[in-house]
Amino acid sequence: MKSTKAGSVIALQLVLTTIMSLLALVLSDGFAALSAVMGGGIAILGALLYIKVAYRTKFASPQVLMRAHFRAEMLKMFATALLFAVVFIGFKGVAAGWVIGSFAVATAAYWLVLVSIRKNG
Repeated sequence: MKSTKAGSVIALQLVLTTIMSLLALVLSDGFAALSAVMGGGIAILGALLYIKVAYRTKFASPQVLMRAHFRAEMLKMFATALLFAVVFIGFKGVAAGWVIGSFAVATAAYWLVLVSIRKNG
């Protein structure tokens, strides 16, 4: 994924998180909206970490690039688990459904961008 594609993922994640937050605000309350922001934020921070680590090296052997992507994915998974723990332990009464739902929707941005790349060549 080129950096412009990575930027597309982040931008779409921001849009989807905003939509989820507004939906939570309309259907529930401000705390649910904040919960949706936290869920989307977890996905966005994980994606930013992945991009930072995976694309640090521009030109290298395939093995080096593959290791960078594996390292990036492992760090993203660790950071995601840590951020979920912080949210669920640190924020009493958090709207778990909105956190998880917004995270899932924001994470789907990867697939939406991949589908658009495939359709548009």
